[in-house]
Amino acid sequence: MKRSDASTADDAVKLSGVVKISRQFLRSIRLDTDLGREDALSGYVCQGTASSLLESMARQIRDTRQRAFTWTGPYGGGKSSLALMLCSLVGSNRPMRDRARAILDLPPGSPVESAFAARDEGWLVIPLVGKRASVTEALAKALNAATGEASARRRAKQKQDLIADLVAAADQHPQGVLLVIDELGKFLESAAQEGDDVYFFQELAEAASRSLGKLVVVGILHQSFDAYAARLSRQARDDWAKVQGRFVDIPLVAATDEVIELVGRAIEVAPSVDRKGAEPFSKTVADAIRERRPGTPASVGAAIARCWPLHPVVASLLGPISRRRFSQNERSTFGFLASRESLGFMEYLDGHPVHWASMYGPSRYWDYLRANLEPAILASPDGHRWAVASEAVERAEAKGSPLHIELTKCVALIELFRSGSGLVPEPAVLRVCVHGSSPANVDHALNDLVSWKILIERRHLGAYGVFAGSDFDIEGAINQARGEIGTPDLQHLSALADLQPILAKRLYHETGTMRWFARRMIRLEEAEREIAALRPDRGSVGVFVLCLPDLGTAASAARNRAKRLSEEHATKRLVVGIPENAERIGELALELVACERVLKSRPELEGDSVARKELLGRIGAVRTDLEDELSDAFGLSRWFWQGEAQSTEAGGSISRLASTIAQSVYPSAPWLNSE
Repeated sequence: MKRSDASTADDAVKLSGVVKISRQFLRSIRLDTDLGREDALSGYVCQGTASSLLESMARQIRDTRQRAFTWTGPYGGGKSSLALMLCSLVGSNRPMRDRARAILDLPPGSPVESAFAARDEGWLVIPLVGKRASVTEALAKALNAATGEASARRRAKQKQDLIADLVAAADQHPQGVLLVIDELGKFLESAAQEGDDVYFFQELAEAASRSLGKLVVVGILHQSFDAYAARLSRQARDDWAKVQGRFVDIPLVAATDEVIELVGRAIEVAPSVDRKGAEPFSKTVADAIRERRPGTPASVGAAIARCWPLHPVVASLLGPISRRRFSQNERSTFGFLASRESLGFMEYLDGHPVHWASMYGPSRYWDYLRANLEPAILASPDGHRWAVASEAVERAEAKGSPLHIELTKCVALIELFRSGSGLVPEPAVLRVCVHGSSPANVDHALNDLVSWKILIERRHLGAYGVFAGSDFDIEGAINQARGEIGTPDLQHLSALADLQPILAKRLYHETGTMRWFARRMIRLEEAEREIAALRPDRGSVGVFVLCLPDLGTAASAARNRAKRLSEEHATKRLVVGIPENAERIGELALELVACERVLKSRPELEGDSVARKELLGRIGAVRTDLEDELSDAFGLSRWFWQGEAQSTEAGGSISRLASTIAQSVYPSAPWLNSE
């Protein structure tokens, strides 16, 4: 049937001409600079999850001595915007306080009003945004800016003095002090990499609870506190978990219907566009969600309809997908909407005409995930399920028609990420996923896929699922291989490490003379034998020897041995180091070798493409992590030269350390004194 002239005219205009993403949802909040700006609050929507978070925190402040909190949630979840709202609610700017109170729409008798009551000049608000630096230095500057003290009067302080200043400010202030640390994870990453004292945060939390005044501390995170210590030893990770115990963690994870509402607000469609034809699709999906989640608001159907040209199924899954671990460090929901990645939403808008049936569907979203995020998904806890689903799609591509392929992708996508969405791949939902095919054709194609053992019927759900063609226990096989291996081969690690010479760069820049140190990596347990056979490279000043202790070796014992080795073999000009991330290197090395052993030694993998794909994805992810750890190992090491510990603090790179040592070897070279 031919389309009307009006419809043909519409086709000349692409969706990108009538669909925009609101800048309000793409603008990121920077707490320290946006505080006090009225436009930063405009358009904020305080949803039920955010209100519940504020009320939970307020009750604990009002009824207990708890004063330290962390907010944890995915990127783009509105944590910074809510923090800005809280700072505005209690700050010194009265018009901003009124504006924040109106936006939050606090009910009479709300615990937020009593816990965060602000009068006259309000609270002392200290906004701080995390960065890769010392938290004490950054906090001292933020406190200085908040109190208006002259910078000359506040020198660098010990952490005890800084905490004492905060407590004193809270005790003396008539209302309270609110310290909000956005991007707290960056300070934690710095502490993990540079060796800063993480116990500062524990002491800060304890001081806030003991303070006679109101000192409230809020840290904002994208993942759990101890996750930032993943590169440290197991004992250190346990210590970090204890520090987190001083904070009450409150998740800020928007419910599915809240994400749908926000996505609908973010997508702006020209009023002239007729999209009524898509309304039955939205109603079908909304009815399916409400049937399985009776508590879902009745307004969800209208909210889904406002997400056009996103297909209703995709709009319903964006929230659950944004909370998956593989998505945490990649992008937010609104970042996806505005991204220019292959097969992304913006590319779709640029290539499709204005028509109600032009919807970014679940099949295309599957292709987007596979093209842009498959390695990250395979390395995540969803890796096995993704491998199973991906293999099913490949089998459908080899055997079926475009309808079979599209249905398999839709079933795979919904089944992977249905948790929290209220959706399952039931026939009614699948029929609206493949526009243009009759219900009879869809049902016939589903029967084909079941008979081909690509899909299965889940009768207890009244839905379909992906046929799990693999029963190979990858985790069990890897654990068995770990026990058989014992200690990984060092040559395997050396091949992954960057063992290029270390240059004394300042010397080269100032004189043109090249001085350099060789690099070697050895096992600490075999150090005497390895060093006895070691011959410095011709022309080098000496050798930086990185010693890797076996798993379970105490850090203090390893450093003492390295110190002794550097002293006993001083004539060989050895700089001996123990990496701070040694245990992490050992764990990753053992896992990599175990995975590769399973891949080579288990013949059943030859006929199991699902398990093989999952294992290859895991090997790739572990190898990448191990290469990163090895590349950082020399910079994260404690070095010893002639029995003396060497410092690489305060910006002192490994190259600078090489220059410092070269100065002791060539003391007559005046150009080294500037190092």
